[in-house]
Amino acid sequence: ACRAVLPVGRLLAPARPATLEAMCLAGAKKLGVKMDKVYKARLDRELKLIKEKNFEDYFFIIADVVQWARKRMVVGPARGSSCGSLVCYLLQITTVDPIKYDLVFERFIDVNRNDLPDVDIDFSDNRRQDVFDYIVRKYGGDHVARLGTVAMFKPKSVIQAAGTAFQIPHWKCDALADSIID
Repeated sequence: ACRAVLPVGRLLAPARPATLEAMCLAGAKKLGVKMDKVYKARLDRELKLIKEKNFEDYFFIIADVVQWARKRMVVGPARGSSCGSLVCYLLQITTVDPIKYDLVFERFIDVNRNDLPDVDIDFSDNRRQDVFDYIVRKYGGDHVARLGTVAMFKPKSVIQAAGTAFQIPHWKCDALADSIID
C-alpha cells in the first residue's frame, strides 16, 4: 500500500472545483446510481459531516489524484474503511457501493475524532513516483509532505515473522522465541 504524498493545508491550485455535492451527483449519474431516498439521505449525512469537519478539500484532492492516476496507470480499487463512504464511491475514489453492501460510514469518519480519514489507495510500485511528482507539480512542493508508517518488531515477533516467511514450523520458532529473555 502506498501512503501517497498528501498536500498540506488548503487546496491551492487550480481554482476550487464544483461543490462536493455537485461532484457526487455527477459521479452518481456516470455510475448509473439512482439517487433514491436511501442514497440521498446517506449522501446528505456524509456531506454534512465532511463539511462540519472541514474535510472538503481533502476529498477534492484525493479525487483529483485518483482520477489523474487512473488515466495513466492501474490504480487499486481503494480498500479499508473508505469503502464505507458513499462520497468516496461517487467520486470514484473507491469502487465499492457501500449501500449495496450495507457498509458503515462511521468506520471511515468518526464523529468523535478529528483526524483525517484514511484512504488506502494502491499505485503500482514502478509508477508511484509519477503520482508523487504530479502532486508536487499541482499543489507545490512547499505544501506537500510524505507520510509513512514504521513498524518496529520485538525480538520474539521477529522470530515468528521470519519463521512464517521461511516456512519454519511454528514449534521450532516458539522454542527459539521462548529462549529469549526480554
